[in-house]
Amino acid sequence: MQEYLFIVYYLCLLLALVLGLKFFSYLDKPMKTLVASLSITAVSELIAYILLKLEYYTLRPLVYHISVAIVVVIISQFYIELISPFRKKLLTILSTLIWSILALLNILFLQSFDNINSNYFVLVSFSVITMSLYSIYWMIKNDFHDQLFKSPHFWISIIWLTFWSSSFFYWASIKILYGRHWEYITIVDTLQITLNVITYAAFAAVFYFYPKKRIAHEHS
Repeated sequence: MQEYLFIVYYLCLLLALVLGLKFFSYLDKPMKTLVASLSITAVSELIAYILLKLEYYTLRPLVYHISVAIVVVIISQFYIELISPFRKKLLTILSTLIWSILALLNILFLQSFDNINSNYFVLVSFSVITMSLYSIYWMIKNDFHDQLFKSPHFWISIIWLTFWSSSFFYWASIKILYGRHWEYITIVDTLQITLNVITYAAFAAVFYFYPKKRIAHEHS
């Protein structure tokens, strides 16, 4: 059942990526970073799946150590481009350095490359939740309210807020639940994969409607 859901999830991910690439010329800078994020996720999930099938279990977690560090840098860049703060280049450099250093420290001192990086997932979840909430506040404050629900940036923030809020609780508890052989762990895993399906189907919908819903507030 979970493998079937994974296939459905991966197809939704590919659909979102294909639509993002198809409409790439229409996209502004924040939305182009989303395409980059989907590309990294698609490649890493495929590699992880192949390693699982080949039973290279100790190498598989390393894929997520690397990919999640890259993805969170890209997500941070989405919000940097969206809000366009002062010293944007400096913030981009700092974001890349900080997330890379934290990923390395997690491998060296907490969770080695052959263990899933649940600690890092929790930190990333908390950070993306914070960035998503602030971006929604920023859009409302800066006169987005009249066309808020037409803004693709608003919907991306809502999607990420929902997905990473669930991920925060999932990764904070998953090792404990597995360690205690909790009888409902399969249901929890299934629900999390189902959320992945919904998330990437929603991204696909945003890309599909994006060229038809361009609004004056979007960045060039």
